[in-house]
Amino acid sequence: GIAVFQEQVMQMARELAGFSLGEADILRRAMGKKKEKLMRKQREKFVAGCKEENDIDEDEANELFDIINEFAGYGFNKSHSAAYSLVAYQTAYLKAHYPSEFMAAAMTNEMGNTDKLSKVLEEARSMDLEVLPPSINDSKSYFTVQDGKIRFGLAAIKNAGEKAIDKIIEAREEDGPFETIFDVTKNVDLSTVNKRTLEALGEAGALDDLEGHRGQLIESVGMAVEEGQRYQTEQMRNQTNMFGEGQSGFEADPSLPSIDSWPKSKRLKHEHDVLGFYVSGHPLDEYRAEADAFATARFGEPDQLEQVIEQAAGGDGRNRGPVRTFCGIITEVNRNTTRSGKPIAFATIEDFTGQGEMVCFSSVLDRIQPYLKVDNVVLVKGNVEVRGGTVKVIAKDVIPMWKVREQMVQEVVLHVDLDQVMPKELQEFKSLCERTTGNCTLYFDVDAPELRGRERLRSRSYVIEPTAEFMKGARRLFGADNISLKGN
Repeated sequence: GIAVFQEQVMQMARELAGFSLGEADILRRAMGKKKEKLMRKQREKFVAGCKEENDIDEDEANELFDIINEFAGYGFNKSHSAAYSLVAYQTAYLKAHYPSEFMAAAMTNEMGNTDKLSKVLEEARSMDLEVLPPSINDSKSYFTVQDGKIRFGLAAIKNAGEKAIDKIIEAREEDGPFETIFDVTKNVDLSTVNKRTLEALGEAGALDDLEGHRGQLIESVGMAVEEGQRYQTEQMRNQTNMFGEGQSGFEADPSLPSIDSWPKSKRLKHEHDVLGFYVSGHPLDEYRAEADAFATARFGEPDQLEQVIEQAAGGDGRNRGPVRTFCGIITEVNRNTTRSGKPIAFATIEDFTGQGEMVCFSSVLDRIQPYLKVDNVVLVKGNVEVRGGTVKVIAKDVIPMWKVREQMVQEVVLHVDLDQVMPKELQEFKSLCERTTGNCTLYFDVDAPELRGRERLRSRSYVIEPTAEFMKGARRLFGADNISLKGN
């Protein structure tokens, strides 16, 4: 049979090995804490008891103990389990039948914890739920559902301030949607909604609905606040806005500054600064195929990594696991020296699921130094540690993505649905292959009505090099989800 409750573990210990209630409870606690030294003693006692009480041989007794031990690693008492099962059923039902509403509620619940919120966001994306960016005209304080999509909550933006957000929503509901940055500053309570609030909203992309691009909007915040204060002062004095007619009149809105729009990398960086993660995109998006092919672990999965570490350590108490590979963007680098005077570097690195810490000792630092820079996307190979829910990698190697594409990728596989692909797109792809010839084998996983199923075909005409140009072109023509890589 299979043990379901902790009480059953205790009952097995009593009936099979003659444990008292107190002894059975000690066994249960020892299993939960995974103390190897204590567990060895409990195993010996259990095996001896099985022989004495029920004439069970040593091999069978050890097998029984292994079954109990595996269960007890994550087992609960009966009352706790019953309550958990009911909650699990209810939440599973809601997640299955109302996925957008369920995930929006989960995000609202985790608004105060950036790490947990980023995991919920990634889970929503894996469920093919679209998460819309924050919007000054459409968002509420918390996460909501809009036409089946999840709309980001304004209160999750750092430095925005919950009271300021409430004032913005209050003004929006009273005066209608905002059209310009000056609409905002004329109608909100500027004693609560200050320059810092508006800059945070702009960096998060919440002002993108307004006239102008993100760079213009953030650059004009100070001017807009001044205009709003002047307008509100004039309103309090009951003066009429004459659009520039007369000295006491209120002039038309100033023009937005003439500056370049922000590139995608800058937009994403500022989003990350005020949200703690990326919403409108991710720096790793263009390297998703490489991450899927070569990363063997993710920073947002500390519990799974802890299990791997325990299995690798054999229960001897060591907390450093086997070598794993992560794909992420470096967001911070700090260099220092050890007590012995050797150089050492600490870096924060982030993937789609969360962030972790990378430690680079002097033995590898000289070799990887050129790649250890903020905003670099890299593969990191190293031993894994998990402390306090944070994943740490003791780096053995750091590989930039150009090197991954150049030296590690051996095959490129494209999923092609012949009903969806136009001849013009195929011609574009042919030209792309001719410009990026190399040493990688090109395969097509073809879907077509005349085929019984998906069929893999090898290109006889082209071997390619997965350069930035090739990968960008393939993503545009076939979609990022239809590209996969294989290598060593």
